[in-house]
This record gives sequence, C-alpha cells and structure tokens, in this order.
Amino acid sequence: MLLRAALLGRSGSGLWARGPPAVTAAAAAASAAMSGPGLWGAGRRPPAAATAGGARALLGHLRRDPEQAPSSLRVDARSLRTQTQPGDGGDGRLIYSGNLGRAVFGVKFFSYSSSAAGLALLPYIFSQVSAEPSGLPAKVALSVVAGVFTLTTPVLLHLVTRGYVLRLYHAAETDTYTAVTYSALLAEKRTVFRRADVRVPELRNLFTSFYAKTQSMLVNPALFPLARDYDHLMGYDEPPAPHGEPGAGGGL
Repeated sequence: MLLRAALLGRSGSGLWARGPPAVTAAAAAASAAMSGPGLWGAGRRPPAAATAGGARALLGHLRRDPEQAPSSLRVDARSLRTQTQPGDGGDGRLIYSGNLGRAVFGVKFFSYSSSAAGLALLPYIFSQVSAEPSGLPAKVALSVVAGVFTLTTPVLLHLVTRGYVLRLYHAAETDTYTAVTYSALLAEKRTVFRRADVRVPELRNLFTSFYAKTQSMLVNPALFPLARDYDHLMGYDEPPAPHGEPGAGGGL
C-alpha cells in the first residue's frame, strides 16, 4: 500500500517533468492488483517481495533512462549507474576513467610514425652527408644528431606517459586494483595490485601520483566519481600511524 501511494503521488505534474514513465503506471497497477483482497485474502497484507517488485522495476527504469526521473533523483540515478558499472573480465567496479587517453594515444602514434619515417630516410641522409666535402667529424656529428632525434623522442615520450591510467577497477572482495595503461606498442596493458602495494611518494612528481609496487601511476583525483575511492586507494581513510611507523599510502 505504501508503494502504491508513493507511485501514485509521483505521477503528479509537479514531480515528473515530462509526465510519469510507463513503468510507473505499470508498477502502480501491479501493486494495486497484488494488494487487493481477492489475491491475498481479506485482512492480509501482500508479502514484501511482491511490493518490492514494483520498486525494482522503477529503479531499473531510472538507471536506464535517468532523464525521465525528477530533478531531485537524476543525480542519484546517474551516480548509481556509474557506481555499479562492472569491469572487464571480472576486474571489479570501474572507479576511474582518465580523460587524456585519446590525446596520449594520438601523440605517441604521431611520434612513432614520424620516427619510422625518419628511420626510412636515414640511408638517404647518410648518403648525402657522405657526398659533402666537409670533414669526417662533421659527418659523424650530423648522422648522430639525426639518429638520436629519431630514436630517443618516442622512447622519452613512452617513459613519460607509460604510467598514465586510462581506467582503474577495484574489486572490493579482495581489495585488488586493476590499472589499464598503454604499453610501448600502444596496446592496453593491465597491472594488478593490492591496496598494500600502493606507495605514495613523499616528494610529489609531476608524472607520478602513486607507485603500484615499483611502477609509477598517474591519476587525476578530480576524475574519481566517488571521493572515497580515491581516499581508499591512497590510504587516506586509514587512521594515522604512530610516529616512526609507515603511515597512509605506505609513506614514512
């Protein structure tokens, strides 16, 4: 009866912006049918499982289409859909998504392409340098400079961006994290680590937020939908350790 009253109350024009969704009317009808005396008998209340069915249907509808929810419920519906999004292959719940993944991929791909073109032109460059009347030291220096710029640029770029986290999953049952990054060949690489493996550097680095075992990881705290996920990852939700013992995040 409480569910039917709530659903019928929500069907008013003051709560739903575009009229109640179809699932609201269906849930109200189902609740009214289940609560009638002809089904459960006079003086008897329907079981909780029967009345909860309409609530589950309404919640599922709001999760699929939060725009049909009233303004007071839209944020909760979207956050519920984000919080319950599963990971890939049992990695756990998705708690973080980086917003520079495409930019990192594009820059590395351009660097690799230009380096490949430079390597293809190196024989021509060497032949032209050999034909010049300048001395041998100048020829060697020019060839070294061309080779260094061609080979070291993608290597340095990979060293800088290899720790950028594209996605981060958390399995609460085992307190295990799975970080997805780019490998040297631009393929997605998965790194699995536990909360105990996380170490926060004492001196903050521009390209390192924390270390997972020995691998540096870079995340943006503002992109965590839930602040408690970031706090748990970094160990900020742990009580302060006694003086001289490892504290939050594995630091000293």
